[in-house]
Amino acid sequence: MNASDFYSLSHQFRRALNRDWRLHRIELLCGILYPVVGFYVGHRVGLSQVHSVVVPFLVLAGFMVHMTRRACLPEVRRSSAACYLNLPLDRLMALNAHVVFLGMMTLWLLAWVLVGSLLKLGGAGMTACYRWHPDIAMAPFLTTVLTIRHVYLRRGLAFWRDSVLWYVLLITWLVWRFYGGLAQPSNAANNYWPDRNLSLATEWAIAAIMAAAVVWLVYFTRIQWRHRQIGGIR
Repeated sequence: MNASDFYSLSHQFRRALNRDWRLHRIELLCGILYPVVGFYVGHRVGLSQVHSVVVPFLVLAGFMVHMTRRACLPEVRRSSAACYLNLPLDRLMALNAHVVFLGMMTLWLLAWVLVGSLLKLGGAGMTACYRWHPDIAMAPFLTTVLTIRHVYLRRGLAFWRDSVLWYVLLITWLVWRFYGGLAQPSNAANNYWPDRNLSLATEWAIAAIMAAAVVWLVYFTRIQWRHRQIGGIR
């Protein structure tokens, strides 16, 4: 391999992605336990024919916040930032690799939520259907990119103003989903088979809006991180 190949963007990206894999592969494998445990947290079995799969996604969202901080924080902490900035690596390649690695980790853990649903984990007796909600499934992606934004952007007045807006929107959505769209009780009148309250098309539309927000946050964070200099690293 010559110097031009070594410093090419594709090779830099592969080295950064390989670094993330070597550092965090144990967490990637052990993270399977979190969505599985989520099937048993706060779930009362035998009361409905429908199990709305919500808690595993919220547990996964919390785990991805932890993983994002572990993967991204060393590059901006004062004690280690200089080491990362002096590596033969474009600064955006490291961020791109983190985004791809964390995205693949989220998809990997979502697959295990699907497996848990197929195996009917946490269910008992009359539970016959495990129902997913597309917008709830987007929560881990949204919390991941919000954490990336929190790590990489300079925390000035504009940052905190925008952060308050994002967090208020996220909390409002969660409260509305729990107390508006997911709170219909199971009883004999609905044959213990409660409706979604929101149509599946509406849930997909909300998920599409959340996906667009994820893409925008990644794009904006990449632009801001490109303009940061070593003197601005915390």
